[in-house]
This record gives sequence, C-alpha cells and structure tokens, in this order.
Amino acid sequence: MEFSERAATSSSSAPTTSTSPSLVVAVLGATGFLGRLLVAEASRAGYEVRAVVRPSSAEAGTVAELSGLGPKVSVVRCETVPSSSSSSESSSSFDSESLSAALSGCSAVLCALAGRNNTGGVEGERRMREV
Repeated sequence: MEFSERAATSSSSAPTTSTSPSLVVAVLGATGFLGRLLVAEASRAGYEVRAVVRPSSAEAGTVAELSGLGPKVSVVRCETVPSSSSSSESSSSFDSESLSAALSGCSAVLCALAGRNNTGGVEGERRMREV
C-alpha cells in the first residue's frame, strides 16, 4: 500500500533518530471496517496514529482492540459531525474545538466516516470544513 511505500522511501532517504518527530496520522471513523484497516496499516508503516471515535462507539472492548493494533495507536473520543437533530441537547454535544484539538499536530487526516442519518446536512458540512 501507499503507506508502506512512503514509509520505506522516507526511511531510506533520511535516517530516523530518536529526536526526530514522528508523523501523526488521525483516522476519523476508526471503529468501522475501513477505519480499522487504516489504523492498522498506518501503524504498521510506522506512523503514530490517533484513532478518532465517537464517544458512543468507544466501549472498552473497542478501545482495547484499536489500541492493540500497534504501540503508537491512541484512541481519542469526540464527536466528528454535528447532529442534524433539532433538539438543543444533541446539537450542543458537537464541539468543533474538541475535534480541532484531536486533529492538532497531525500530518494527515484519513476519513473513514460512514454515512449516518445524522451527518448534519449542509450545516454539518459547513462546520466540518471550518474545522
């Protein structure tokens, strides 16, 4: 895959030292089928991986499984899209600052978010682009 090729190319052109920063890849939708594959492949290629999961998806078994995909995998719980629900309780659960913090310092963001009924529509897309 491309991750492995890029990792091999970059490691052969410049030696890695313990003081050089590691590249950080965030994976949105890490609990899904594709997300887990992306987390595993990025970890195998030597990247530090932030597996970004919704709080409702972050059960202990899921977190343990994702963390077990590599020594540099960390799980970050935050909402990734605003809810399209009109209730103030659900719309206030989305915090773009917490998503921004989860993605801060990342070299790349891989999106494996699956379509859900509450993707946020036009407003959700606008807010995601802001982040």
